[in-house]
Amino acid sequence: MKDLLLGVGLLSCPALIFGLFGTSGMEVFDASSDPRRSVGAVNSGRIAFASECAQCHGRLARGTRHGPDLIAPAYGPAIASDDRIRRAVRNGVATADGRLAMAAVPGVSERDLARMIAFLREMQRVNGIR
Repeated sequence: MKDLLLGVGLLSCPALIFGLFGTSGMEVFDASSDPRRSVGAVNSGRIAFASECAQCHGRLARGTRHGPDLIAPAYGPAIASDDRIRRAVRNGVATADGRLAMAAVPGVSERDLARMIAFLREMQRVNGIR
């Protein structure tokens, strides 16, 4: 019994979970059916977004004078698919008259990009954008 309690206690230790599974532990226990939308992915995406996108789009993707509010229906999944966002980050975006609206963001890994999209989609979801 003592060994069982010790084992359960060790498995609840975040450092052990990270060591065994390579995650913060949140992803291991997340019941989400889509791992790209797990709590761990969203949290990692928030950090990556802050590093790569917040300068123009704001820390919470609400926009600045340099970039639009991404928590708007025009950027929701019904209009702007994940692939469209991925292409915008990879290739940049031009306006209809050919002016550069957003430069490409070089060096973002596919994993970080997927996590940034997970963060963006979660921010949209909690703000009623479907």
